Amino acid sequence: MTPYVERYRGSLPARLLLLGILLVVLPWGRWDRLTTPSQPTTPGGPENDFLDTLSAALSIPAVVFGCLLIAGAAVQTVWTARRRVAFAADENGLYLGAHLLPPARPTRIPWDQVSRVQLRQVKGVPHGSGAGATWNRLVIHGRGRGRLAARLVDGWRLDRRKLADAISSAAPSVRLDR
Repeated sequence: MTPYVERYRGSLPARLLLLGILLVVLPWGRWDRLTTPSQPTTPGGPENDFLDTLSAALSIPAVVFGCLLIAGAAVQTVWTARRRVAFAADENGLYLGAHLLPPARPTRIPWDQVSRVQLRQVKGVPHGSGAGATWNRLVIHGRGRGRLAARLVDGWRLDRRKLADAISSAAPSVRLDR
């Protein structure tokens, strides 16, 4: 049997990095208004000073959040650059790799503990990817124990045909539900 292996791919880091850079760069010109008093150019000068100070003060959390996004993108980039295994099905069983968000440890499940593998479509907004987005969720059920493990298929792609081939050749008694 040829093992079926999927590795993490790098689509999320680019989006996080771009958003982080925008949040850091866009408010950059507002910071000088916190330290430099502005000269009133219109008769309503004090109101303009208040609004300038308020907008500059609100830009500080945006910059902090942008820096956190850039750091997260760096971690995610290293994660995907290492080409870690996200999922594998071989003659020994199923392997679910570690996941950053939501955090999950790597898990190896032997075939003799698995009764069925289920692929579900989940609607929602994981990681702010857009309203109404559909995500695949892989759920592994055990013999008489209920759910053994589950992972959101995020940052990698699941090929249903290859998974079905791997299950049929390694563990014909295990059912694949779609």
